[in-house]
Amino acid sequence: MRINTCFLLVDLTEEKFYFIDVQSLCKTPDEQYLPVELAVVEFSLKDGMMNCYHQFLKPGQIPPGMRYECMQKCKYYEIENKINVIFRNGL
Repeated sequence: MRINTCFLLVDLTEEKFYFIDVQSLCKTPDEQYLPVELAVVEFSLKDGMMNCYHQFLKPGQIPPGMRYECMQKCKYYEIENKINVIFRNGL
């Protein structure tokens, strides 16, 4: 494996990296995803985790016939109690 030498001129310990994770409840029949959780972490090799953002999102209207699948996924990710609050509030 050959490594480009110009890449080695960058000090990676000073670089910031961003990790983004989005969880969805389900994929709808029309190929849309219902996002329910968002997390972003700012990280560097030198300082480790510098900033973190986490938010539960309102997924919007659950399509007919998809509620059971959504609840099963919530149980799998152990976020059922937090998501149940969203469902009870009319979604």
